[in-house]
Amino acid sequence: MTTIDIQDREELIDALEQMPVTVGEIVADQDEDDLHKAGPGGSLGAVEVLSYLRDFEELFLDRLSAMIDDDNPRLDWVEDSLWPIERDYVNREPLMMLQEFVELRAKSVHILVDLPIGDWERTGRHPSLGQVTIRRYVERVVARDDEYLDQLRAALGKPAS
Repeated sequence: MTTIDIQDREELIDALEQMPVTVGEIVADQDEDDLHKAGPGGSLGAVEVLSYLRDFEELFLDRLSAMIDDDNPRLDWVEDSLWPIERDYVNREPLMMLQEFVELRAKSVHILVDLPIGDWERTGRHPSLGQVTIRRYVERVVARDDEYLDQLRAALGKPAS
């Protein structure tokens, strides 16, 4: 078992902390109508991306808590492709989704900051990844965040970073 080093841990936590700031900067100059428009070519609009961010952060927090509280828990499969329809993403309030994401992400970060470094190697059984450590799961969330930023910029007609 390879233990995460302090620098890698801090870089992951910094990336998680920066995400809400970056999202806020991207949407800061947008009005409500812009945030509700469909993305180019029928892709996700900003409200849908913000809703996915919020809902996936809730899932991340639940799974993170399970891996901390239980020994090698089974992390249930989630079918998210229908979330926009089932959860009525287009009618959600985009700034409320952003605020809820910010609050959930702050909870996730707080847990990880307080988590002893050895516990980053605690595991869960992910439906597609198999056995996954907290570290690996956090790395996956950080990578997913980059994808959401690209989708959000595209939805709002902003250049990729």
